[in-house]
Amino acid sequence: MPDGAAHVEDGPLRRLLDDQRLVVRESFEHGEEHGLTAAERVLVSRAVPTRRREFAAGRRAARAALLELGAPATSILSGPRGEPAWPASVVGSITHCVGYVGVTVARRGDVRAVGIDAEPDLRLPDGVLETIASPAERSMVVALSADGRAVAWDRLVFCVKEVVFKIWYPLALSWLDFGDAEVVVDPDRGTFRASLLRPSHELAALCLPAVLRGRWSRERGVLVAAAWIEARARSGEAA
Repeated sequence: MPDGAAHVEDGPLRRLLDDQRLVVRESFEHGEEHGLTAAERVLVSRAVPTRRREFAAGRRAARAALLELGAPATSILSGPRGEPAWPASVVGSITHCVGYVGVTVARRGDVRAVGIDAEPDLRLPDGVLETIASPAERSMVVALSADGRAVAWDRLVFCVKEVVFKIWYPLALSWLDFGDAEVVVDPDRGTFRASLLRPSHELAALCLPAVLRGRWSRERGVLVAAAWIEARARSGEAA
């Protein structure tokens, strides 16, 4: 990824997704707006320059990841909710925020679903936590904030819930509210678990585990979280 968007070989996302079945590309710079196909340019034709640059960085990284995976690397368009439309044989996820872009892809036969998200390590605006978090999650944020570690725990809860949605939506093709997942963060191990608060019959129909487990990291002012489900993991908890 040229123009200042050099791929980081040992970045936080690579360490979180330490499995050869998952191809990771990430950078702490977006670079310039280039490398989009004509069809992709249409998707951001009315966007502001900052949005076009981050979109281009994500698509460049995604194409590089697909090539590394040995999959077709043509136009990566968007679905109804803005999600990337991957080749039929691929699952993947893209994330970007100010100063970071990350992508992971895998073969559908190896990985059933994957979700990644990156957020600035800054507290959420006033009032937002109350709209996305349960009382238990808010109490957790208060407790974690009291230990003196300079991590935006409320933002991390938001970040993890975005990861959960990115796993849920491609499988269910339906919305998942913030209240439909309850997050518990382990500050020492850099892990989390997210309970899906949906009817058991719905989870069974989707072959989704009731609890997703993942990992999170903080680097260069960015929070990154990730979780994935192996293709063979059909019930119980995610691998």
